[in-house]
This record gives sequence, structure tokens and C-alpha cells, in this order.
Amino acid sequence: MARWCLARTVTVVSLTATLSAVAVRYPSCRLPHPLLHPFRELAYSSVPVHWFNFYPVSMLSCYNPNENVHNKAHTSPYPGSKVERSKVPTDKVSWRVEWEDYKPVEYTAASVLAGPTWADPQISAKNFSPKFNEKDGQVERRSLSGLYEIKNGRPRVCAGGSVGPGACLQLVTTSQCVREPKLVGQRAQWYPSSRWHPGGGTPHKCHLRRNPSGRTGLVGRGLLGRWGPNHAADPIITRWKRDSSGNKIAHPISGKNILQFVAIKRKDCGEWAIPGGMVDPGEKISATLKREFMEEALNSLQKSRAEKEEIEKQMNRLFNQEHFVVYKGYVDDPRNTDNAWIETEAVNYHDEPGETMDNLLLEAGDDAGKVKWVDISEKLKLYANHGDFIKLVAEKWGAHWNEDPVPGCHK
Repeated sequence: MARWCLARTVTVVSLTATLSAVAVRYPSCRLPHPLLHPFRELAYSSVPVHWFNFYPVSMLSCYNPNENVHNKAHTSPYPGSKVERSKVPTDKVSWRVEWEDYKPVEYTAASVLAGPTWADPQISAKNFSPKFNEKDGQVERRSLSGLYEIKNGRPRVCAGGSVGPGACLQLVTTSQCVREPKLVGQRAQWYPSSRWHPGGGTPHKCHLRRNPSGRTGLVGRGLLGRWGPNHAADPIITRWKRDSSGNKIAHPISGKNILQFVAIKRKDCGEWAIPGGMVDPGEKISATLKREFMEEALNSLQKSRAEKEEIEKQMNRLFNQEHFVVYKGYVDDPRNTDNAWIETEAVNYHDEPGETMDNLLLEAGDDAGKVKWVDISEKLKLYANHGDFIKLVAEKWGAHWNEDPVPGCHK
């Protein structure tokens, strides 16, 4: 116990000192990037550190204090539909702000309600008793952000803007679990629970599945199959940009070498993105990362067995080497709702000599309309918050990102 406390104290002091150093060194940088807020919360949290996974990401990324981490999750109309989200003022996004008049629109796409194998049934369906916050058979229902509440039968994670478990689980007594008005197209229900909670013991509690970054203006699942977290994996394949002689090319202004990554153009929205997709039930993240890259960037689904085996042999060389876990957690995705959201693990596989990827022909497949190598810079406009992941990769390798004298910070 003493060793654990000492280790945690050192971690907290280190995090606090790092964040303080950023504020002093860069006065215009009020807060770390929203993706790094869990680290800031941990510095002041009494929750054990085992809830978090630490990876070598830079703490010096900055953003506009007026910018809301929940941006693309407010996209309206909802993707693939004419459904307009209820408007959510910036000061009402956080779940910590009481808003009795909040009346989000209910929407779950017909393709989800049709009951495909990758989707949950409706909460009111008979014989559907999901084990939220647990590994539910082959389905991973644990959130990378910590525990989430189940109230009115629907998952909801903690308080807005903070994905730390310290803000989780608002406990109430059974007498407070009352039936709410009927929801559009679905029966409202309360589910008492006796599962674990931070305070210990097993009191009943009412939970409401709640998006970790706050209100989205829409309840239901939209296009997402699972109630609560929908787990994805994003492989970021990089190489150095080189001239015809094989020499690295540096940016003329920053003087830093230019890094490239494999990007796809999504068929559903036309935006450029990191190739990736959903984790299948029971599938390891490492397998998802490789499978999705092969399907979307190498069109492996349309290859012969011999061609696919050769591609996989080349990919194993890259995916079995040392890699960099860029990010693990919530994604600001336009498909998110109050009750269903995307969480991802973004991993960078860097082809330093460029030999592995030079032997493979990029070919768009599956959900990708186009695929190509893209020069990394702050000018990139990517899907969801993929640009944030790419920036962290550029920082990791000391590559060109912008032309500012102080990289990473803007007023």
C-alpha cells in the first residue's frame, strides 16, 4: 500500500508540475488539448491510477479555451438522416450543469433496429439483459473512460468534460427510482442495480447512460450498434517523405522532416480519415488494427487467397514491430448520441526505412472510396478528431506540423 501511495503521489506531482510548466512557458495555452483532460483530472483526483493507461503523448498541445471538446458530436442533421438534434448551448453541454428543460430528440437508425449481428436489441426487448461496465460474453461493454451510469435503462458516462471515474456513479436510493414519461418510440424503464460502485457495498442505484463529453441533443443509438461504448481501432501508418534519391524531405519553413500517413476518403461522408473500424466481439485490438488497414487501404477483401497471404506477410513485419499507442478513449464523432458513443485505440506503426510500405500497392476497399499517402501538417481537415491523433504522432517523431515559431500553441 505504501509503495502504491508513493507511486501515485509521484505521478500526481509530475502531472501537476508538467501542466503548470505549460501554463508558465506558454501563457496563451490555458488548458491542455481536450483529449488530454483525463490527465488533468487525475492530478486532482482521489481515484486510483489503475483506471488510466499512460502513453507517451505530449502534454504541450494547446487549444482555444472557448473551443468545446464536444464539437462534431453536435453535427445536425444526424449523419445519414434528416433528423435534427436538439440545440445544446455551449454552457449546457456539461452534465454537471442542471438543465431540467433538456429534451433531446430520440433516434435510432432503421439499419440498427433491423437487428444485425453487430447491434444490440432495444432496451425494452425481452431476454435482453446486458451486463454494462463488464465484459458481456464476447461483447466489451467496459468503457476506456471509466464506469458509466445506467439510468432509465440507458448508459451514460460520468460528468461532461471529465472522463475520470471520480465524477462517476451518482448514487440514489431505490425510492428515487421513479418511472419517467414515455419516450418516443420506446418504453421508459428504471433498472435498479447492485453492481460495484466507488464507495463500496451494494446499494441500489439508478443510472442513465450518458455521453462522456456531455449532451449531444439526441438520445437512442443513431447509427451505432451498441448501447454505451462502441469500440473501434485506428491504425496510423507513417513514413518519411523522401525525394527520388531516398533522402528525407524537410519543410522549407519549419526545417523539420515531413511525415506522411495513409489516409482514406470515407464513402459515407466524403471526409478524409485514418483507416479503421469497429472491434468485432471477442477480437483483440491488435487484430482489428491490422484487419481494418488491410481491408480499407489494401482492399484485401477482394484479393485472392494467395494475394491476401502475401499482403498479410508484409503487414506482419510492420505490425509486429515496436509501436506507439497514441490515444485510448472517447472520440468526438458525429454519430455519437447521449446513450451511444465511439471509443477508440489509435496506434502508430512507423515504417522508418519505408521499405515495407513501398512494396505494397495502396488500393481502397470496404468503406473507403479513395486511399493515398498524405503529408502531415496542421492544414489537414480530417474526420472526427483524427487530426488530434495525427498531431500527437507528428510531435512524437519531431516532424513538421506547422510554421509557427512555437510549435503546437496558438492564441
